[in-house]
Amino acid sequence: MKRRINPDKTDHHACLSRQALNLLRDLYRHTGGSTFLFPNLRDPKRPMSNNTLLKAVERMGYKGDMTGHWFRTLAMWTLKEVLHCRDAVMQCWAGYIDRIAADALQAS
Repeated sequence: MKRRINPDKTDHHACLSRQALNLLRDLYRHTGGSTFLFPNLRDPKRPMSNNTLLKAVERMGYKGDMTGHWFRTLAMWTLKEVLHCRDAVMQCWAGYIDRIAADALQAS
């Protein structure tokens, strides 16, 4: 967690849905228990570099037009302002994840 923005060095806590927590736990298992959700491939004790994300943006054909942060901003703006359904989409997605998990449990 970066602390440049938070000078008093207290952690930032955010309430997450049960589905979000389950996704984070799955990601944690895939990263080998790293401290970071997206660890550096060469050194798992460090986060993925900004250049890695910028290279991905470049390979998708958006070099110079878009940054990694802009993808998140664009998605949230589209859901909120254009589709007027951010909350509905998030709830639908959470339900979808629950159904996939339930189906996986039944299959095993």
